[in-house]
Amino acid sequence: SVASSINNKREVVGAFRIEGARHAFLYRSNRFDDLGQIDNFTRLGKPGNFVAGGSINDNSRIVTRLTIPDGNQRTAFWHAGDPAFFGVLDDGRICYGLAINNHDHIVGQVFDTNSYSRPFLWKDGEFVDLGSLGGKRASATEINDNGTVIGWALPTNAALREAHAFVWSEKDGIRDLGGLGGKTSRAYGLNNAGQIVGYSGTDSGGYAAFLYEDGQMTTLRDLLVGTRWKLITASAINNRGQIIASAIPPGGGQSRAVLLNPAELGRYVEATRPPLASTKLPDVGTVIPFNLSSFSRLDDGSFRLGFSGLVGAQYMIEVSTTLNTWERIGFAKRENGEFVFTDQNASRSKLCFYRAVLVLPPAGIIAR
Repeated sequence: SVASSINNKREVVGAFRIEGARHAFLYRSNRFDDLGQIDNFTRLGKPGNFVAGGSINDNSRIVTRLTIPDGNQRTAFWHAGDPAFFGVLDDGRICYGLAINNHDHIVGQVFDTNSYSRPFLWKDGEFVDLGSLGGKRASATEINDNGTVIGWALPTNAALREAHAFVWSEKDGIRDLGGLGGKTSRAYGLNNAGQIVGYSGTDSGGYAAFLYEDGQMTTLRDLLVGTRWKLITASAINNRGQIIASAIPPGGGQSRAVLLNPAELGRYVEATRPPLASTKLPDVGTVIPFNLSSFSRLDDGSFRLGFSGLVGAQYMIEVSTTLNTWERIGFAKRENGEFVFTDQNASRSKLCFYRAVLVLPPAGIIAR
């Protein structure tokens, strides 16, 4: 089995394989329900890539693709135990719903009689063709509560392995997100802040997970601190900025599903921890002095520094040899009343500059 979507009620949908066929499932309240047969395809799907299990919103409504009694496949809109099938247009085109938002707006892929496809939006009973990038195949993969849609599409005369990630909005229409140097990219995850994740080919011939925000695509690996995992693709991002990705361990081997937290990306998205009653918090905008309390060169050549800071906060340590460019090297730990950090690679230069950046304030302070 493989899970494809979870809502804020802890209800999960996905796909499982039984007797040579894929079925959709709903898991909630420790109960596993078979929603029906998807198809006879035996492969469940890979983490970070398309999974046929469908999508569930906070209204407990599910959109997936199921096989109907005559053997054909249709989009199934499932609610309160009953599926409603739709997806055949008057001109013979067939729609496959792939994602749903909390307004019950559905996006997916619509096929014509020539097996060409385009992304669609089903909104309040209205079918909207989202356009294309000029090629013969395209699909929407996710929609947020603001009506923004993401997916992939082929440029003109492009092969299927040369798809490009796109974003669509009612205001701007469909836009190509480009890539990281390779021939292909696909977008799979989207949150209400408009952050997009997915994967892209690289100029070295491999694949890398990306984060797209503020008009720029960035390799996720470049944002991470304290890890050498190779991030291949990212499949989802929530409104807290947490990202689900597929990665290969530092020593190599099979890919694994990993969770990336905002602090690991050197940023702070949303306060989620309870206030610390014993800590008096400064007002927003207050300048907090940096007080270096200790520093020493250790026997193995590494360099250790200690400093004071806010209880419950998280500090990123950055290093530079020029004061012009800075490299993130890890998080400080709180020990015996102070924050400490040991730079294991301090021998990189005889002269290093360090700075501590507040990336996760205590609850009650909002950092942007």
